[in-house]
Amino acid sequence: MVLLILTTVISILSVLVMPKRISWIEMYTTSLFVMFLGSVADVNLDVKYDLYGFFTKGVDFEYLLIFIFIYPATNSVFLNFYPESKSSAKKLYILQCG
Repeated sequence: MVLLILTTVISILSVLVMPKRISWIEMYTTSLFVMFLGSVADVNLDVKYDLYGFFTKGVDFEYLLIFIFIYPATNSVFLNFYPESKSSAKKLYILQCG
């Protein structure tokens, strides 16, 4: 639980401190898409197929921390530092972060 709270705090601070290269609409739309896709995948794999769970079966408070703070923060940091010019640099960046 301590690691989850520490990760949440670091994620929020990293988004607040980083220089913004993308617009607010790009951050919000991609964050909403990531939250939607992550929740659909997590609910299907955890509740429907019982393949994994974070802490207990179903949705709990810890999952909401991950869902609301960590997914959008990670998405914003990834998109903010995405290279704009060279295609080989883009491929390397995706492989390195993925």
